[in-house]
Amino acid sequence: MIKYLNNNKFFKNIDGKNGLKINNTTKLNIAPNKVPYLSFNIFDDLDWLKIAFSTREGGVSKDYSSSMNFCLDRGDSRENVMKNFELFTEAINTTPDRCVCTKQTHTTNVLKVDNNNAGMGVITQRNFD
Repeated sequence: MIKYLNNNKFFKNIDGKNGLKINNTTKLNIAPNKVPYLSFNIFDDLDWLKIAFSTREGGVSKDYSSSMNFCLDRGDSRENVMKNFELFTEAINTTPDRCVCTKQTHTTNVLKVDNNNAGMGVITQRNFD
């Protein structure tokens, strides 16, 4: 379990190619566009699946929402949020219309998604909570 990442410690020593090993399963990567993201070794061989977690770094949002904000209901502009999605999806080699963005609910709920859900919560409205 990762409780806290000291960004200054990790981000200074990453070359952007292989990522920095955090533990046996997790890497911190810096994309060519300078956006950091976490990835997990167990999924590396699954060409059909891309799982990545953003950090707060690398986005355009300011103040309370800085910097990599993906939320439209916290006072950030739609323009900033969409630019953040563009930056993050570029970093992980996809596009916003291929992502599915759920609400963070702190539950054990699991949502099975497929191509019919592509873009939901980013480009189009979600048909789920």
